[in-house]
Amino acid sequence: MNFTKFMYRTQVLILATLAIFVMASATWAKTYYVDATRGNDKKSGQSLSAAWKTIAKVNASSFNPGDQILFKRGEIWRETLIAPSCGSSGNPITFGAYGSNNNKPIISGADDLTISSYKWAPSIKGTNEYYLKKSSGGNPGIIKPLLVWMDQDCLTKGKVGSLSDHQWAWGDIDRLGYNTVYIRDDSGNPDISGVLIEAGNRDTILEIGDRSYLNFTDLELRQSDAMWGGVIHIYDSYNISFENCIIHDGHYAVFYAYHSDADPPSGITIDSSIIYGCRRTDSPYGAIIKLDGCNNTIIKNSKIYESNDATLADAIFIYNSDNNIIEHNHIYGPAGNLLYIKENSDFNIVRYNKFHDGYMGIQIRVGSNDNKVFYNVIYNMYGGPAIQSDGDVPIHGTKIYNNIIYTTGNNHNGISIHNTNTNCEVKNNLVYVGEYSFALHIHKNSRNGVISDYNLLRNVSGALITWAGTPYTMSQFSDYQNTAGQDSHSKTDDPKFVNSENHDFKLRSTSPCINTGTYIDLSEDFEGTSVPQGGKVDMGSFEFKYVEGIIPPKNLRIIMSSS
Repeated sequence: MNFTKFMYRTQVLILATLAIFVMASATWAKTYYVDATRGNDKKSGQSLSAAWKTIAKVNASSFNPGDQILFKRGEIWRETLIAPSCGSSGNPITFGAYGSNNNKPIISGADDLTISSYKWAPSIKGTNEYYLKKSSGGNPGIIKPLLVWMDQDCLTKGKVGSLSDHQWAWGDIDRLGYNTVYIRDDSGNPDISGVLIEAGNRDTILEIGDRSYLNFTDLELRQSDAMWGGVIHIYDSYNISFENCIIHDGHYAVFYAYHSDADPPSGITIDSSIIYGCRRTDSPYGAIIKLDGCNNTIIKNSKIYESNDATLADAIFIYNSDNNIIEHNHIYGPAGNLLYIKENSDFNIVRYNKFHDGYMGIQIRVGSNDNKVFYNVIYNMYGGPAIQSDGDVPIHGTKIYNNIIYTTGNNHNGISIHNTNTNCEVKNNLVYVGEYSFALHIHKNSRNGVISDYNLLRNVSGALITWAGTPYTMSQFSDYQNTAGQDSHSKTDDPKFVNSENHDFKLRSTSPCINTGTYIDLSEDFEGTSVPQGGKVDMGSFEFKYVEGIIPPKNLRIIMSSS
């Protein structure tokens, strides 16, 4: 046998062996079941009748690529899930759900205070205030919580002896000899004993450290009590996905991913999930989703919102993180920033999202370069600006295209290009703001580093634009154009939305925004309609759709006969 034939046969043998190994790996994949009510950790876990009971059993086990760990729907575990193993490319380990009902399995960081071994006793110091003790009397041994819930409503913390209805506190005003949880309920003690009251006890509900290729689907993860951390806590891991999950209620953060060594997290995906706050903190460092040193993250098709007035914190905070995509989400407050991109976070894309009811919309700051913000709808901002590229450390390459900004009220501003920006473009945006609110602000340090054009800019009163420190009203728009050399193709006309009061920002057929934008190499609008529909791109986020593809002719004139 010559050498060439020998090498060929060797390669064939190696490929065949690999194929057998891959098929065998799929065959060897196992499914494990976890049932909090009827499970037994001494059993195999590999059938419904042999299901495990606890998450502690899952944490202590090892799994192979392709394995599934399924939790029974309608059950709750008050434990922390610590991902014990890695999957592989094409064979992730999946943590999901089984069962006939639609309720997601719940993993909670809170303890149930309504169990039979506890009871509520009336305080002698406060009307309708009750403290928790053992059913047999004495110290219930509860760890001091940061958060307390009544029927999943996150309660406000107050002071023992002067609580308002549905507030809680921690203390010993009754001289019990121990601290405990106090609750006020104006409906009285019987109602307290008939509802679910939970106190936070675990910092993290799902911890993923130095792991890869894991999928989490159809789970509800909730109630982190961490001063620092989140319901989900991910570090130094990659290719982790969450789909159709509900993740909520954290004191500091809800979803927190960061890096602690040389390998930053990469390839995290959040898809079709609901993530929300109830954070009882105004820490400026808290967030519903916080990405710290995370690259190639995708957050899509999800609802992300703050359900408590944590006005200093953010809905999504991206810090020192590159190449992330935020798309097709519904993001709202109240929150300090609905999206904050900060500290050398480069090449991030924000597109096709709906933002509303935040103090600020999208903010890009501190040396974060080449970020793109396009085809987003932003409305009801109560601070502003709705979009800001703030180069307090110089920023390069911010692109702001085809966004709609609609907000009313005093000093609720539109687009701000602040401090030092270079190679910045603001094009095809439709900005309608209220009284004494600017639609566009360009700082003097950015006047040579920005191109603004093909926008519709309109306000109710006051300065429409501030350029290099000089304000210009709508009636002075041509003065601004001549002085700045900007927005030569831009307009200040009524955009003629279909129904702005009901947040329908599509264009009527008579809108001056139709066919008056410029092509910027984007193929579809907010709703997925191909761009352009007519002769040119439209301003704003919604390309006007012509009936049955008929495009009206330009410059049509009707001449009446004199006969």
